[in-house]
Amino acid sequence: MTKILIAFLISFVVGVAIAPFVVWFMKKQKAKQTILHYVEEHAKKQGTPTMGGVIFLVALAVTCAIFLRKGSTLALMSLAVAFAYALLGFLDDFLKVKMKQNLGLRPYQKILFQVAIAVLVAVFVYRSPEVGTRIQLPFANKSVDLGFWIIPFTVVVFLHAQTLSI
Repeated sequence: MTKILIAFLISFVVGVAIAPFVVWFMKKQKAKQTILHYVEEHAKKQGTPTMGGVIFLVALAVTCAIFLRKGSTLALMSLAVAFAYALLGFLDDFLKVKMKQNLGLRPYQKILFQVAIAVLVAVFVYRSPEVGTRIQLPFANKSVDLGFWIIPFTVVVFLHAQTLSI
């Protein structure tokens, strides 16, 4: 528990330390939010620096570099998934900034990338002895081995988590 708290604090301190630099840099690069003119409630967001997720990625990378144990496949996969979804977010923001409009990736493009990432994770889960195909049933002291069905289950879980983060 102490290690988790220390990792959180390091990540927090790194994030707070680099945030002003990242915001300054994004402003300098004119990486600002462009808002659709017909959505009045969003007008106050016009000009807000975008791509702030870089702050979290750097903090995550620094913390992982400190605490990641050699040979921890699960931790490396988790880090790769975080960077894959971050790359998707970066691409979406980059297109918005480059085109100077509020349209980055189209919804179907985002979904295709999200499905591709989720399928890769699901196959990893299925093939990984470190993770396995068993799930613990909530509110019951039982587990179920899903076997091959862990793949569609994992994809659904990942896609549902993505809809919650939108």
